[in-house]
Amino acid sequence: MKYILFIFTITITLSAQYEWSTPVQLSEQGIYPDSTFSRPAITADSNGILYAFWIKGIQIGSDLRWYSQIEYRKSYNDGISWSTTENLTPDYTTERIYDIQALCDSENNIHLIYNQTVTGSEYSKILHKRFYNNTWQEPVEVYRYYTSALKTGIDKRDRLYVTWFLGPADTGTAYYSFCDALSDTISWNPGNAISQDKLYGIRSFPVFDGDNNLYCCGDDRNTYYPYLYKYNPVKDIWVYENILSQRADATALVLSNNNRFNVSIMIGPTTLENQNYLTTREFEGSIWTDLEFINENNDIDKEMFLDRNDKVHLFEMHFGFHAELAYTNNYQIDWKVETIRSDSVYSYGTFDVAFNNEDRFYLIYRKINSTNNDPNITFQTKQIEVGIDNNDTHINDFMLYQNYPNPFNNETVISFSIPEPSEIQLNIYNIKGESVDKLISKKMNIGIHSVNFKANVLNSGIYYYQLTVNGKIVQTKSMLYLK
Repeated sequence: MKYILFIFTITITLSAQYEWSTPVQLSEQGIYPDSTFSRPAITADSNGILYAFWIKGIQIGSDLRWYSQIEYRKSYNDGISWSTTENLTPDYTTERIYDIQALCDSENNIHLIYNQTVTGSEYSKILHKRFYNNTWQEPVEVYRYYTSALKTGIDKRDRLYVTWFLGPADTGTAYYSFCDALSDTISWNPGNAISQDKLYGIRSFPVFDGDNNLYCCGDDRNTYYPYLYKYNPVKDIWVYENILSQRADATALVLSNNNRFNVSIMIGPTTLENQNYLTTREFEGSIWTDLEFINENNDIDKEMFLDRNDKVHLFEMHFGFHAELAYTNNYQIDWKVETIRSDSVYSYGTFDVAFNNEDRFYLIYRKINSTNNDPNITFQTKQIEVGIDNNDTHINDFMLYQNYPNPFNNETVISFSIPEPSEIQLNIYNIKGESVDKLISKKMNIGIHSVNFKANVLNSGIYYYQLTVNGKIVQTKSMLYLK
């Protein structure tokens, strides 16, 4: 079956949008069934460093059994170039991994939450691996039993939450646990069921209000009615609110800056035959707005975001056909629907999205050759707004990125972005302030640009590269050359 990945977004000023970047393949090319790549995850720290992860499956024997390992790469320049692939779990040689989530805390530690099957058990266990003080720590067990629906979130106090579903669909329920993400030694709170009297299944990623209360949405597995859930960490209690009294799935949730819940509702018997809606309510209110139709025939896995102008952006996989459509939400603003990837040779599977505070999306997804099932993991990015078109966005008009690799041996890549056609100079200086190379001196168009710098004729040491725009110095950064 062919999958087509869409982004749905409320229309903003079109002149302030970039196109999606050229796809970059991050993983090796899988050769099914000898090796497979699946379940990508991506996060970005406050310095703009991207961390992209995926699950690599390696075949055991010839009977279509696999074991799994986690690989990752980093980018220091918004995904223009990437580090070499590293294997985080080379010692994993027997068990499978099916789900993986990546987050970053306020001190730029990276957290991986994933499941791993257990030999002889019908369940998996949930593990937590942290990049702390520039070192990947040994994994810590979050909970020893897991079935599906792994979701993660981190609040403003750096409390890291995990929710999941445990047990058969007709008798199981949702569980949760949490820990202090910044603690020198990670200690997870004992996992507990969210409710003992209802079979709640959480579909969305958590969001948090100003008091660090947690909210998520999903359904009651008894009635399959959609619910909004709230967890009060001070009282350590969950409360539930029915969104709609009919069979439906609440699949994604965001809380806007003006304190309004936005929930994606999917109604229909299967992912091949369903309709997608939006409903909202005030934070302190009790009345949900009437369902407003968005589209149809989408997968249940969705991710929803709010930009700094409080516009809603929804990512999902679309089945069957593809079209360019426009819809209207409850605020009488048109939705703009974009097809990110569509190709007759390939299908598109699981995905993950990171979103930074400068309104840039980082998308990572599984790409599969439809003729032989060979998969890989692919990356794309998009800047949805440019600061010069909106004085309230506070986006830096011109940006000089850290070179990669750094330190470097003989050659490195320097990248920069410009929001309007400009006269650009990019020069290299030594520690005495003497010019050693003029890489660029010409007028250039809007976009992200890269240039290779070869230092093989220079001595080892610290050098500086400087971006000048229309005769004005914009930014200077340092780099280390080691022969």
